[in-house]
Amino acid sequence: MTIITLFNYNNEPQNMLPLYNILNQIKTEKYKRIIEKLRNAHQKDTGGEFDSLARVISRFSVSGNFILKNNKMKMVSYSGNLILEIPYLNDQDMQSVKFILRKDPYVITFFENALKNGLVILVCSDGKLKEHQKNFQLAVKYYQAITGIKRFSSRGILADYTCMISSDKDAYIGLEALPFSNIYK
Repeated sequence: MTIITLFNYNNEPQNMLPLYNILNQIKTEKYKRIIEKLRNAHQKDTGGEFDSLARVISRFSVSGNFILKNNKMKMVSYSGNLILEIPYLNDQDMQSVKFILRKDPYVITFFENALKNGLVILVCSDGKLKEHQKNFQLAVKYYQAITGIKRFSSRGILADYTCMISSDKDAYIGLEALPFSNIYK
């Protein structure tokens, strides 16, 4: 079971939890109220509420665990898992991509991002830290090919990239995802 780091609003490691706990919290909509406030503020923010909410909502990593040591972030373990994000999808494309991803053997989970205008995809991998960028680029090419979507965020190329908690009752959780890093072996 993958253990992940939960980060606070200062992007400092806050807690370590099993990944499936966080995914279950997203699916059971534990954060629904604050995420709905964020979505509403994004649509009609006039006084900076969006920025305030974006700072207080926790983020999590999937590639590794981190500690703060001497005011510097240090990775203490690396899982190899990858975060892919399609930042903007219309409703039709969202449904099409979700249908395709449900059948993909490498997907740990996918859920609508905190703004509900894109999709976060967590991909199982067991690669080495030095291969993270290569595996990320291969995963983006693979998912571009099978989904037909070309607009993937490049931020997950960094092993310390964090994803904002979301709320999505329709989140998919694949309990038996296969490691993507073995796709070309």
